[in-house]
Amino acid sequence: MNESDENEKAFTAVIRADLDRGADALDEGTRRALANARRHAMNHRPRPRTYWRAAGGLALAGLAALAVVKLYQPPPTSVQPSSGLEDVELLSSAEELDLYKDMDFYFWLAADEHADS
Repeated sequence: MNESDENEKAFTAVIRADLDRGADALDEGTRRALANARRHAMNHRPRPRTYWRAAGGLALAGLAALAVVKLYQPPPTSVQPSSGLEDVELLSSAEELDLYKDMDFYFWLAADEHADS
């Protein structure tokens, strides 16, 4: 053993002896009160904090529900934004569009919609 261990043991022995002498010097009423207080403290057990368990259970249930929703949710489709070049190519092509063949129908449809309102 090194010197610090021996010093610590000697210090502990001195303190213990001093406390024992102080306890022996107590009157009988004080001893009885201290014994009762010690017995009460040893027998008293704090109530378990069940509200923390309930809160933890609710949090766990919520996380499980979120995981199930995320698991069965379809993956998002990636839609790439149009640059508009396709539209320009379509409009500038020399081919005739089918849309322009039936222009009278579209004029009639627009006029009919205005007449209904």
